[in-house]
Amino acid sequence: VKWLKRALQLRRNIPITFCMHPWKRRAREEMLASIHETFRNVVVHFPGGVDDAAANKSSSVHSKLMLLEFDDRLRVCISSANAMRLHWCFRNEVVWVQDFPLA
Repeated sequence: VKWLKRALQLRRNIPITFCMHPWKRRAREEMLASIHETFRNVVVHFPGGVDDAAANKSSSVHSKLMLLEFDDRLRVCISSANAMRLHWCFRNEVVWVQDFPLA
């Protein structure tokens, strides 16, 4: 998760919400620890539940749209990549990013 913070130039205290696939318990706990270590004001949702049965489903929920609100602008990111460093750094994915000033 630290790579995402650096790549998008996010402050530690920016309010952020993640909707994530409910991986198996150990992976989920590691991801939550990383998120809470990286961001101070964060909410994490696991659509479909957080039990190990939900983690075994073949589909997952992941955001392709990010709306990042700063004091002076709204950053819109639309990506083909999943929220994983491997997908953002080592695959042929695309991302569109635009900052819009707040009125």
